Amino acid sequence: MFLPTGSCSSRWKTNMETCPKTHKWVLNRTGIGCAWSNEQCVHDTDCCSGLCWLAHEGTDPRCTRGSIAKSCVFDYHCKDGLECGKSYQCCSPYWQSCVQTKDCCDTEKYICRSVTGFIYKKCLYPAHGSTATGNISLLTLLVGFSLCVTRLSV
Repeated sequence: MFLPTGSCSSRWKTNMETCPKTHKWVLNRTGIGCAWSNEQCVHDTDCCSGLCWLAHEGTDPRCTRGSIAKSCVFDYHCKDGLECGKSYQCCSPYWQSCVQTKDCCDTEKYICRSVTGFIYKKCLYPAHGSTATGNISLLTLLVGFSLCVTRLSV
């Protein structure tokens, strides 16, 4: 990762400030010193996302937006569909794609599970009604079914 040198390192007084020599943001709170998305870079290791990419000939290489578990401070540091979570890492919000439960932003509420009709797993409530929402949904289905059976038998 990029760590500022010279006059920049002695100027870390706020959580975030720009280094005049490199025009890169530094985050003191988590000890991260890397370039955020769309900032200039030379090597992949310069970027918080881990990827330095030349999008167009004649321009300078830029850092891409972060994928799951990459460092972030704001949502726009993460790829589309991801959010910057409580631990300052890109994560998958409710109903977005995931591979493991740890990819979900709120692992206390959601798990990463398969859903019929979708190729990729999603961050969703557990399948077997351990939450209030799950129990209410099951109750609604049972009441609806019992009403249908009652009408058919009359």
